[in-house]
Amino acid sequence: MYSDPEPLGDGEVKAFLTEHPQDKWTYLGVEMSAEAATIDENEYPDRELVSIEFPGDTQFEWLGLNWEPAGHGPPDVYGVPHFDIHFYLEPEDVINRIEPINYPPGSGDPYAVELADDQFPPGYFRTRAVVANMGEHLFDETSQEWEAPGVPSGEQFTETFVWGHYDGDLHFFEPMITTEFFAGLEGTVTEPISMPERMPEAGEYPTEYRIAYHKNRDAYTVTLAAFESFEESE
Repeated sequence: MYSDPEPLGDGEVKAFLTEHPQDKWTYLGVEMSAEAATIDENEYPDRELVSIEFPGDTQFEWLGLNWEPAGHGPPDVYGVPHFDIHFYLEPEDVINRIEPINYPPGSGDPYAVELADDQFPPGYFRTRAVVANMGEHLFDETSQEWEAPGVPSGEQFTETFVWGHYDGDLHFFEPMITTEFFAGLEGTVTEPISMPERMPEAGEYPTEYRIAYHKNRDAYTVTLAAFESFEESE
């Protein structure tokens, strides 16, 4: 099942859901035409949000794909053209009511609300800053761009997985991918997702993500896969 396409640059973006008839597997993702995935930051220098409701019935509500032509903070880590691909667990109107707290980091008191212990993904660290209309981002300390939690390694960011938190619960899954990575991709890259013990609500959640180039249709997909059952957070 595909959503209707939405424009981005000279290309288009659409969400999809693929389910096995006997519930043996589920794929939830976004397909981007080559013109969208390799958009030129000089030709399209303005930030943009592509918002799409997911087709079908899963734990996920909608896709929020942010085009970041100049990247974002920390600028010495993520200050390159890339996409923030948010798979949200909460409706869009709920997410849009989130107000900034200590953003940019250091501009106010650190975000004090704690994430439930059984929802904390191993190997991640908090920023203690809430981005408006998104939430707090948790970064993967094992990604090549980090030497240690909060300490940049100096290595170039290419793709990584980010968790989102707000008001005590995880609320988005986020592959973050540069246009340069897309442009050089051939075939499929599959990465595990560091999963917490439990999730905010019981249900089926993905445990890996896949980034793929499809030569036959000159398009790229970013897919959440390998869904498993998780219990509700205590």
